[in-house]
Amino acid sequence: MAFIRSFIAVPRIILNDSNCSSTDKLILGIINSLSYNKEYCYANNKYFKKELGLGTKTISNSLSRLKKQKYIII
Repeated sequence: MAFIRSFIAVPRIILNDSNCSSTDKLILGIINSLSYNKEYCYANNKYFKKELGLGTKTISNSLSRLKKQKYIII
C-alpha cells in the first residue's frame, strides 16, 4: 500500500514518553512506517541522515535511547 509510506505514525506510548526526545519520536515514527509490511526495518544511520538532515551522532544517540527504552531491537 503506497499510501502508508506517505506519512509516519508515532505510537501514543512513545509520544507521551518524557524520556524520549522529539528526534527519538520522529525516528521511531519512520521506523514504524518502514516496517509496516514486514515488521522489520533495515534503515541505517545514513538513511536517517538523508531523510532528516541530522548528524550521525544525533541519530546514533537517538537509536541508542530507543534501544535502551526497549522501543526497538538492534
